[in-house]
Amino acid sequence: MVDAAGYSVSADSVVDQCRAIAATARDSIRPIGTELSRDEVCLRVIRGITMHNRQLIAISALAHASLSIIARALAVDGGSAADGPDESPA
Repeated sequence: MVDAAGYSVSADSVVDQCRAIAATARDSIRPIGTELSRDEVCLRVIRGITMHNRQLIAISALAHASLSIIARALAVDGGSAADGPDESPA
């Protein structure tokens, strides 16, 4: 299903995505210190993951939409459509 949509998932693509978010993840776990109980650490991690997942989904959607628009503009007229709204008939 994913491959049919043109989005291949491979070990390399997963590693690339992990590397892309590693710095953010590192910054997120830095505030967790030894003064917190295991339960508090778990709750913070769960909250952080939930919030981060929502942010990743939104950023991914925006990036994919933007790149799709750019690719379409380049395919249609060499890129000039990227400078303004699409005026082609619907």
